Amino acid sequence: MKKIGLLGMLLAVLFFVPFLLLGQEECSVGVAVGKATIDGKPLLWKNRDSSDRNNSIHFFKRDNLAFVAVIKSGDTNKVWMGVNSAGFAIINSSSKDLEGKKSTENGIYMKKALELCRSVDDFGKLLRETNAKGRKTRSNFGVIDALGGGAFFETASHSFTRFDAKDSPYGYIVRTNFAVTGVKDSLSYGYQRRARANILWLRKARKKALSYSYIFRKVSRDLVNESAYPYPLPFAGRQDSLPKGVLYTQNSINRFKTVSVVVFHGVSLRENPALTTMWVILGEPICGVAFPVWPINESLPDAISKGNPPKMNHLIQQIEAYVYPNKSNPGWLYTPRLESKTKEGILPALMSVEDSVFSETETQINRWQTRFRLDEMRAFQRKTVGRLLRTFERIIKANP
Repeated sequence: MKKIGLLGMLLAVLFFVPFLLLGQEECSVGVAVGKATIDGKPLLWKNRDSSDRNNSIHFFKRDNLAFVAVIKSGDTNKVWMGVNSAGFAIINSSSKDLEGKKSTENGIYMKKALELCRSVDDFGKLLRETNAKGRKTRSNFGVIDALGGGAFFETASHSFTRFDAKDSPYGYIVRTNFAVTGVKDSLSYGYQRRARANILWLRKARKKALSYSYIFRKVSRDLVNESAYPYPLPFAGRQDSLPKGVLYTQNSINRFKTVSVVVFHGVSLRENPALTTMWVILGEPICGVAFPVWPINESLPDAISKGNPPKMNHLIQQIEAYVYPNKSNPGWLYTPRLESKTKEGILPALMSVEDSVFSETETQINRWQTRFRLDEMRAFQRKTVGRLLRTFERIIKANP
């Protein structure tokens, strides 16, 4: 048998690892506390990378805690990011370099946490209580609470390590698909995405200026990869042997596998924890618009919660098909369709709407802090979702 050279082995690892991880939560995630953020409130972010493209938002209630979460449409046994009425929010990224043989219950465990936990410390207690029996978890769990806390828990089957964001130099932590405490092997994954996310978060965190709007605009939609810096759009160059202006979004933060995004915007100590906002894009970030959801709104619009996929997710998938038109190469992003040299294209149109949603929502939340009305919240959410549906429909009609 011929010996395989070191270069050949490396190429084999780089080629096969993405396929080994299909079906896992190959995500980019981050947490920040007050010393990093523009308003002193915690933030929690996840770009959900998965083979499950159909994503919905679901309302749950158990005992005294209600919560909203992003789920794989039709599967309410697992949640992939969510927040409860106590202001406790949780996300994860798969980390198969941690101890254990299986990680099939990461989503089940997050649902359990939302049912039981009110704080970061509560989550640590839950992990301690389940260490001895063991869990089918190998995951970086990120959490925030209404007390201003924020942390990552690198969680194996029988152990975990806690990393508090307040103890980091600039008040934030980012993770992808490997653990600091993990055993590095061929299944460790996401080094490029973590390095890029760290650069982007640091730019604002060092000035105490990190915000949810910045994370959506500059982090979740970032298209830089190992061989191409595509800005300003459209990409004027050529990545490897791809056609001019085309990017392969395998190793960028915004990936062709990114199926939904959340940024949780926490509250200050004197504010209502139930007004912790879950900002969501039900699709790939460059093809959608962020909108707000709250853990006390049981009456979610059908367009984000019903169907497989729900209407909003279905429309965004059609926009994704427009910017990824090559069915033989599903990861090839045609950047001129995203944004032209004259600043036309789908992305400027989406960003204009998103800016107004951010502004209008901030006005509403400020008012609800002193005079909250649930019926007003529900009407505002229906109006916002309806506006986004019309935006997506116009884009699809203009770009058949």
